[in-house]
Amino acid sequence: MKLKRILMSVLAVMMLCTAGLCYAEGGGEGPSFQKGDYIQMGTYNGAPLLWRYTSFDIWDGYYRNLQNEYKSQLKIEDILYCDQILCFKPYDIANDEEELSNSWDDASLREWLNSTAERDEAYDERGFLGEGNFTRDERNAMKKTDVPFFLPRWKLPEDMKRYVFENTYGCDHFHGVDFLNMDCVATFDKISVGVYTAVKDKVFLMDEILTFDIYANNHTAAAGLAMPLAAEYAQEGYNHPYWIRSPYNGELRGFNKDTLPTSDACVISGEDEERPFARQISNSLVSFISEICGDKYSHRQVDEAKGVRPAFYLDRENAVVVSGMGTKEDPYILTGKPGIVAMLNGVEQSYEQKPIEKDGQILVPLRAVFESLGAEVGWEEGTQMVTVTKDKEQVKIQVGRKVMEKNGEEIDFGYPAVLEGGRTMIPLSAVSESFSIPVDWNRDEQRIDITAETETE
Repeated sequence: MKLKRILMSVLAVMMLCTAGLCYAEGGGEGPSFQKGDYIQMGTYNGAPLLWRYTSFDIWDGYYRNLQNEYKSQLKIEDILYCDQILCFKPYDIANDEEELSNSWDDASLREWLNSTAERDEAYDERGFLGEGNFTRDERNAMKKTDVPFFLPRWKLPEDMKRYVFENTYGCDHFHGVDFLNMDCVATFDKISVGVYTAVKDKVFLMDEILTFDIYANNHTAAAGLAMPLAAEYAQEGYNHPYWIRSPYNGELRGFNKDTLPTSDACVISGEDEERPFARQISNSLVSFISEICGDKYSHRQVDEAKGVRPAFYLDRENAVVVSGMGTKEDPYILTGKPGIVAMLNGVEQSYEQKPIEKDGQILVPLRAVFESLGAEVGWEEGTQMVTVTKDKEQVKIQVGRKVMEKNGEEIDFGYPAVLEGGRTMIPLSAVSESFSIPVDWNRDEQRIDITAETETE
């Protein structure tokens, strides 16, 4: 009888795995991966996308100059980076109103990588996260969070610019210059320097710190080409450069040093076999450089078409492994748990705190929703009161209450505002009542449709 029970238990597990999704162990924390594991999720140009997993202690000497307000929010633990270069695109494309920029927050590539649009204006193709490349469930496996990036010189305040770039011994704040001869990935363990800020993204280009982690674990940060690029562009012994999200802050002779950085961003390419590296001493600072030549670190003009090799943070709680062993030949097949999607004027929204269902109510993150509508949102910690201002109207909503104050008048929206994940969540009725905005809930498709004029329209 004992043997029979064991056989029945094994059979039950096999039936669950073959009938649907296999959830990994971890007490609801999601699947566990090992550094270097291969994971397949999404497609691009009709070909499956292959990613690799990595994780490291971000505060172990990295990002030490990152502003304190980001340190409490930024938790880089699970990263999936693309195993190949997917395409060649300019880092930034200028339009009639704007000039070229090498700042990640302005980059055309950033907008495309995070877009779900059917047609992206800059590159005239579907947004990278759009249907056809990723399903809604797959997008749920991606975490939207703070992505730090080096600021270009031209975005720094004048007082900071003078200190950072005119003080030769302020090397702890340098980035992109040849001061420490950091022209190969092998030296990036010393590159946690520069002035950082952060933006909210799901998908991003890698930076020096992530490429160094890849180099340290794989002995190279170079990348091959995805199909069908390989058939058209592959050259024997040549690795195509790919963009990282850092600006180039060095000087090029003959140009204005304060305006030039708008045109150059950093790239990683293949092995630089013509020039071996050795230890060098510069201005009494020792920069360790690998005796073995590393992948080349240089810069290109942002309007040149270079390789695109994206990465994203894994939303472990929403990630689901369908099958696979984690090898290149048999990668884990990854998707995400189904979730509620919010649409604003037909465009899918990506909130850090996803909409949830509680007590039969659909709740959405207050700040994210109202800011997407062009409103200003203020928070008072002591009273847990949120003040929302749009045009000439003002709404006050307090956590724990189901009554809002709108222009001095009290309105009952039926369900109290609550805190979830440190964010104020409100029912759909509170959204519609606040500024007379049409909000519809499609239960069959698990979709929220918000229709409103935004500040960009």
